[in-house]
Amino acid sequence: MPDDAVLDTLKFGIGQPVLRTEDPKLLTGRGEYTDDYNAEGQGYCAFVRSPVAHGNITGIDTSAAEGAEGVIAVITGQDLRDAGVKDIPCPISVKSRDGSAAVVPPRPSLAVGQVKHVGDPVVAVIADTAAQAR
Repeated sequence: MPDDAVLDTLKFGIGQPVLRTEDPKLLTGRGEYTDDYNAEGQGYCAFVRSPVAHGNITGIDTSAAEGAEGVIAVITGQDLRDAGVKDIPCPISVKSRDGSAAVVPPRPSLAVGQVKHVGDPVVAVIADTAAQAR
């Protein structure tokens, strides 16, 4: 007979079905999403993302966005770094195959100096409306 640890894995482990209680309201149009909640004076953020998989950022001209109607702020990765915002930490301890600590590359909130993936966030635009932010 299997030990208790094996029974726990069979009962609660990977591969077991998950009871989905949210489906009826989502499938009938009664779901609630964060976009459904609005606060007085809230702003909206849109990200300008990298169209290339690997590239160097040689400069970012934010003047057009900064001068656009309804724009509250335009923020680059360098702006965040200059303000002392640290990189996103890795929440888990990653080990290499030999048990030593794995190299965890820096992960800035917005790209600084280079992009590493298509879709890397490069600039954040905050505006009065979602359309203005885009």
